[in-house]
Amino acid sequence: MHRLEIVAAHVSVSPAASASSPLSDREVMEQLQHLMDADNHDNRQRIFRIARQHRDLFTPRFNVALAAHRELAYRRLKTLCEGGVVSVWDFIRNPANVFTVHEAVGILGDPGTATKLTVQFNLFGGTLLQLGTDKHHGIIPDVDTFDQVGCFALTELGFGNNAVEMQTTATYDPHTDEFIINCPTPLSQKYWITNGAQHAHWCVVFAQLIIPSLSSESQGVHPFLVRIRHNDRRVCEGVTIEDMGFKIGNNGVDNAKLHFQDVRIPREHLLDRVSTVHKGGKFESTVQGRRQRFVIQADQLLSGRLCIASMMLGQTKLALTIAVRYSQSRLCVGPTGKSDTAIAEYQLQQQALMPLVAATYALTFFMTECKHKYAQLNALRQDKAAPKDQIDALRYEVLLLCCAIKPMMSWHAERTASICRERCGGQGYLACNLFGEAITGAHAGITAEGDNRVLWQKVAKELLDGVQKGWKNRKGLADTGAGEGPVRVSRLLAKREVMKGRALGASMLKTGGNSGQIFEVWMRQEARLVQELAEAFAEKRCFEAFADVVFDTKMRKLQPVLLPLLDLYGHMLLHKDAAWLVANSLLTPQEVGELPPEQDRLITQTGQHMGEYIEGFNVPKDLLFAPIAGDWVNYNDPKRPMHGELTV
Repeated sequence: MHRLEIVAAHVSVSPAASASSPLSDREVMEQLQHLMDADNHDNRQRIFRIARQHRDLFTPRFNVALAAHRELAYRRLKTLCEGGVVSVWDFIRNPANVFTVHEAVGILGDPGTATKLTVQFNLFGGTLLQLGTDKHHGIIPDVDTFDQVGCFALTELGFGNNAVEMQTTATYDPHTDEFIINCPTPLSQKYWITNGAQHAHWCVVFAQLIIPSLSSESQGVHPFLVRIRHNDRRVCEGVTIEDMGFKIGNNGVDNAKLHFQDVRIPREHLLDRVSTVHKGGKFESTVQGRRQRFVIQADQLLSGRLCIASMMLGQTKLALTIAVRYSQSRLCVGPTGKSDTAIAEYQLQQQALMPLVAATYALTFFMTECKHKYAQLNALRQDKAAPKDQIDALRYEVLLLCCAIKPMMSWHAERTASICRERCGGQGYLACNLFGEAITGAHAGITAEGDNRVLWQKVAKELLDGVQKGWKNRKGLADTGAGEGPVRVSRLLAKREVMKGRALGASMLKTGGNSGQIFEVWMRQEARLVQELAEAFAEKRCFEAFADVVFDTKMRKLQPVLLPLLDLYGHMLLHKDAAWLVANSLLTPQEVGELPPEQDRLITQTGQHMGEYIEGFNVPKDLLFAPIAGDWVNYNDPKRPMHGELTV
């Protein structure tokens, strides 16, 4: 009986986590979960139902060969696709669903499946849809069902963030009315091509378009639809595919190097929404200039950044749910010296986890704003009567948001997974408890669709350009009037962004427009300030998106629940940049000294309800495969050894 009492104590939620709060009201909790899930609620639940129906398939596996790991990711995505949870056409009909599906798949805990999803539907399918025309859309039904698998070849071994200078060529042959695809140098190999090593039949290949009858010079980088495998997966003639092998994680993804030698494709396989090559070689384009054509045709990377941010958000909610549930059930030394106190009650544990919870709530609402803006832009583009200046203004804002949230979210995902791993001790180091997949999955997100630091350079550059053209950031909470608390934080964040923008702008003005000097200042003198400006913009937008929700009059029941998290998040942002705020006379040393104790107070206040805040993430309990999120004592029963693997 004594053993049963100990076991029961170790797998039950601690009393402190159940202390009275508004979230004890089921109606309030359901309202919070509905708010956090944001949109496409029925489809989100459909994904989870499919995972339950195929529980054996979706149960994580660890001690498996590389080929088996990839086959699992393939079969998982194929099963979801056959369930009809997402379509390439959603980019037109329901863009938010694309991102919601990425988040839900992230919650299932396999970054390999999520990565294959984003390449199939966004980079490959989305590019076919957005840059192709009717003649290219015929395979979309087979893309939706995953019967025809695609990949996306933009990055080259020698050309990553400077892809406009890539070396792969597509040369028009007027005698056969074909393009000839070639990778002329080792540096021109297409690199890190997801789905390429095993599964892809088709590839969207970006290449320099050359029409010899016009010029030996390229007409700019353009996308081409290239068959790389037959339906039986035999590699097509002239295509060389090299498996990139084991990575530090995310090994469910089959990454490849692709090389093309004299691969001929029909002229019609140029995705011609922007540029057209007529029979005989006449070239027409709706966009003037090589670089501008590339910018327009790489547009799918913007939605790709939202896809990655969404899957990172899902895996972050999963990691925190696992860590908090374990913290509530793992008993350690208490006031009596016995193991009778859940580690969730320790201030140390709350100080590690609650700031991550608050930031995850903030980023959830920021993600919702980004999805809404992206959907607005899509709707405007389909409206033939929409004014061009209105479309351009919204596209500029969407560009900023996409390039801001992907770095924020992927860095947060990595930090969250690492801290959760640490705060779960040795149990967190077991693969079956999923933090390893979360950490390496986050690192993939940090690099994919644009290195985070490079994206923040883009944000800073666009901000300086926008200010010169009269653009102003959105109004925030501080614009509603005077006040303390969140209003004060809003005011400080706004001033910080403006001041850092002015400082960087002043440095750039000194270059006099000289390209050599611009490079020198941007890359060698002001790199820190470039990053700080982007961070200031991103954090302000994230905070304001959170504040919008908290002070929405329709959210009165949730305000007592969310306001302490907003306060905590605001204090975190100020504390992180305290030295700059003091140096620039926005806060006094005394005010900075008051930040840590106030942050501790907020952590204690919210930490009592940490389990309920986690329940707001709405991660299905029956799909929490990590043993420490459930009955981990039973999992470790010596009478049924698991050897680190999971059972259905």
